Amino acid sequence: MKRVLPINNILWDCSQKTSIIEVALEAVGKGAHIVKDVSFGLDSNMFKVVADLKVASELYLRLRNAEVSGIPT
Repeated sequence: MKRVLPINNILWDCSQKTSIIEVALEAVGKGAHIVKDVSFGLDSNMFKVVADLKVASELYLRLRNAEVSGIPT
């Protein structure tokens, strides 16, 4: 986490790709609006963390785009 946090400081106004809950929490605390869970839910706690933070997740956005395109979910 020490390597990731300083590098991404300027990117956090947008989104953060991570599989680590602590990085997601820190990113949202610094202004990220989207959490992209690159583990695709391997840590099932990430879903609850994202829901509790009230930010969008990449999974939600992909599901929504599929539904809008007419793909049944």
